[in-house]
Amino acid sequence: MGKYGFLNINGDVVIEPVFDEVEEFGDGIALVTKNNEIFIMKQSGETIRLSQFTAAGPVKSGLFWVYDKEKDKYGVLNKSLESVIPCKYDRITVYENNQIRGKLGKEVHLLDSNGDIIISDFRLFGNLNNDRALIKQKMNFGYLDNQGEVAIPIEYDMANKFSNELGVVFKGGKWGAIDKFGETVVPFRYNFLSNFNDDVAFFGLKKIGLLNKNGTVLVKPLYEEYKNYSEGYAPVKLNGKWGYIDNEGRIHITPQFDEAERFKNGYAIINKDGTDGLLSITGEVKFIANKKLGQEVSSGLISFRDKCR
Repeated sequence: MGKYGFLNINGDVVIEPVFDEVEEFGDGIALVTKNNEIFIMKQSGETIRLSQFTAAGPVKSGLFWVYDKEKDKYGVLNKSLESVIPCKYDRITVYENNQIRGKLGKEVHLLDSNGDIIISDFRLFGNLNNDRALIKQKMNFGYLDNQGEVAIPIEYDMANKFSNELGVVFKGGKWGAIDKFGETVVPFRYNFLSNFNDDVAFFGLKKIGLLNKNGTVLVKPLYEEYKNYSEGYAPVKLNGKWGYIDNEGRIHITPQFDEAERFKNGYAIINKDGTDGLLSITGEVKFIANKKLGQEVSSGLISFRDKCR
């Protein structure tokens, strides 16, 4: 399968491919695995073994989950390797916005980056976004406020987390969007509606279009696939090729790639004719032969798997 290492945005190898598994860098550190042992790695390549743990999750907002096999429990460390939450939870999810969801028996806690409980509710289905937290009771969904009180009734058949001040929900066989008070903003008329991102959302079914927060259609159903917006642009697939559009639906980079990821820190990972490369946000491409690249550029580095080893 080949070993994993890291290269910089010039395509130069800065950390040799000697690892069995790697996560992308976050806040200057990455989780790597070698010979079934887990390490924290700094950008310099220095590693610190996490000897107590047999599994660990990706770094998000300077936090990552860890698993203690002897206790059969999960906890959270920060990037200084200090324990934020001791290994006492049955399941742990770390979110990008300094929030953590922990499940302990039938209890579900939403915690902050210090491990203090924000909300405790067995119905919690996610984290707080725009002061609304998704909950599920039996087969229906609703939302809590940041005090743990029901803000939007538990009456939807399906629902997503809030983003851009809107919640995308499913009721009566169609998708629509509501505001923080439960008022309909985008009518329930769509077979599919993505979360809002950069104030727009994708809609459609067999073909994908784009609309804004007012429900105004910016692009009629046209695309075969999409990925969410990042840094102002979204990857879209047209006639079997991937390109990028801005948040008004205008073509930014003409569809031409066989694969394409979202932009992060000014670059996106693409593939054309079997070769991976780095695409700058202005459209320049640097192809990198014999290496399978990771999904994003983080801290100026990209993970890769060496196809030749």
